[in-house]
Amino acid sequence: MKIAFLTPAFPRYSETFIINQVASLLDLGHDVTVFSQGKVDSPAEHSILDDYDMEKRVNYIEGIHTYSAGIKQYLKSISGPQSVSDVLSAVKHRKDGPDRLAAQNALYDPSQFDICHAHFGPIARTWDFLPRKNPDTPFVATYYGYDVTKRLHPNNYSYYTRTNHWESVDLAIGISEHIRSKMLMAGCPEEITTTLPIGIDPDLFQFSPTEYDPNDELQLVSTCRHTDKKGIGYAIRAVSQLKKRGVDLSYTIAGDGYLTPEYREIASGVGILDEIEFVGRVSQERVSELMQMAHLYIQPSVTTPDGDMEGQGLVFQEAQATGTPPVTTFHNGIPEGVRHGETGRLAPERDISRLADELEYFVENPKEIGRYAYKGRKWVELEYDYTKISKRQEDLYKSLLRK
Repeated sequence: MKIAFLTPAFPRYSETFIINQVASLLDLGHDVTVFSQGKVDSPAEHSILDDYDMEKRVNYIEGIHTYSAGIKQYLKSISGPQSVSDVLSAVKHRKDGPDRLAAQNALYDPSQFDICHAHFGPIARTWDFLPRKNPDTPFVATYYGYDVTKRLHPNNYSYYTRTNHWESVDLAIGISEHIRSKMLMAGCPEEITTTLPIGIDPDLFQFSPTEYDPNDELQLVSTCRHTDKKGIGYAIRAVSQLKKRGVDLSYTIAGDGYLTPEYREIASGVGILDEIEFVGRVSQERVSELMQMAHLYIQPSVTTPDGDMEGQGLVFQEAQATGTPPVTTFHNGIPEGVRHGETGRLAPERDISRLADELEYFVENPKEIGRYAYKGRKWVELEYDYTKISKRQEDLYKSLLRK
């Protein structure tokens, strides 16, 4: 099959799962072309990009950032291949209209592809003109998290319905049942929905559970962007409580973001700055190494005031693959991928004392780390192996082409 991937700026550090999807479809013998809304200032460091020479598969579409640039795009479209109806349809999308027209200029004739697959709701809205251009090319969209949580908050469920978005989608994929339920609340017809999680390659994550002796140092790690919904500020406070309970520990925090300075201030304020090492942004390979060296992975994700939430929380599958039990929260789709009491421990959002309790559980029951580790690895191999998920994705495409 010839498949068009319609993405945000590519390849993003925080969206390596899209890179992996492209690679897995190439492995299955398909031809994938990426249409990316702009270039990334600091692209992801991922060996797969070089292994598959992925840069040659990407068509970059320059975004529209100013009103004057938007007007120029409209004028260009009127004199280009677009019809008047194309331009009027773009106007209905308000501020997104110029980007929609830029997308039409980039891919006016979708008939060259067997499948067009948009990633993230706003990207799908930008590209949902494609079925009108060629109804024979199925239009697939995957919704990952913020696009059906933050985008619909508070109770703004018209985000998709006011432009009749769902009428253009042949298959709407949620990466968790929780996300799918949000899609239904947003007006998506149930008969076009399905659930398909993001997969990982377990072989990239060496299974090496670290045995813990309570007389030694408990090693904790977090690897994520430093944004509100990741909850790292709560993790730092919980780790501080654990230290006050007499636990010798160290905590490595990878990643970066606008909250990094605040995290340092929190760590200083609660007296554990010496126990924390901030290592900044790291490669996917380094993420795996950091997890292998740790006893536990901690990331207590939370819902932000504007409704932003995690989607699946792919990092928790990565942690389980390495044999590093995650300690996290009952948040969005996380409980679907981390089995509380079996492969990880979960606490209510923003409950610092309970979070510290869940960490202390492993201090008081050190052999449980190994038991959780083995169960977690088996769970990931069973439910999140990317080869199995890619085959399911391929089967979904084929079922659309048979209709």
